[in-house]
Amino acid sequence: MKDFLRGFPIAFSMYSKIPMPTVKWEENSLRYALCFFPLIGLVIGAVQVGLFFHLTALGFGTMFRSAFLFIAPILITGGIHMDGYMDTKDAMSSYQTKERRLEIMKDPHIGAFSVISLIGYSLLYFGALSELEDEREILLFAPCFVISRALSAVCFITIPSARKDGLQKTFADAMQRKAIWISSGLYLSVTFGACACIDRLEAIVLMCVAAFMYVLYQSFAKEKFGGITGDLAGYYLQIQELVFLLVIVAWSRLIIF
Repeated sequence: MKDFLRGFPIAFSMYSKIPMPTVKWEENSLRYALCFFPLIGLVIGAVQVGLFFHLTALGFGTMFRSAFLFIAPILITGGIHMDGYMDTKDAMSSYQTKERRLEIMKDPHIGAFSVISLIGYSLLYFGALSELEDEREILLFAPCFVISRALSAVCFITIPSARKDGLQKTFADAMQRKAIWISSGLYLSVTFGACACIDRLEAIVLMCVAAFMYVLYQSFAKEKFGGITGDLAGYYLQIQELVFLLVIVAWSRLIIF
């Protein structure tokens, strides 16, 4: 139990900027870290809901509110997942071999395609946030931060590592797979259940979208890189959250007609 609980500060120290007590990164503690990864999504979702209601109540406009909703997850995570998204776009834009793509992702420098992709992603994400109009939509979107992280944790135990070393490989070798399966299943059950309480049909749509993206991502990671890396996990998480947001916004408009 002690090793299990130590996984909590390790997960938050690695994947967020939220202050945590110092814990030694031992193998027995590392193996449970991803069990707590989705809790960071819970924090982000709670902050998003709080910002939406608070800024709306204060009378701020949609664009100003959207700016806070856009930057909050990046500030909480320190941009670690966005960094993975940019590194992956750089690698994909090279049209090189799997081995060369992995080398490009490790390069600390960023290329033009990475910057262009970031701008495009940010504009689309910001635009979709500005379309969130009522409490139903933000309450549906908030759980998606938990869902994306729970599915990312599952990817760590179902997709082989693309590299023979690195942080992702360290986690993959140490993690307790059964504990991650159980915890991820609980997170997904609770979050999809929460979405169903708001809109049952839309919750089913989100579940189908999540399943489709998971299958698509598995194929993508294996075909293009030979497996998963930390950067690819960040890329997957960012794409998931954008797609969830777009589906929620689009669904709200479709049901009107």
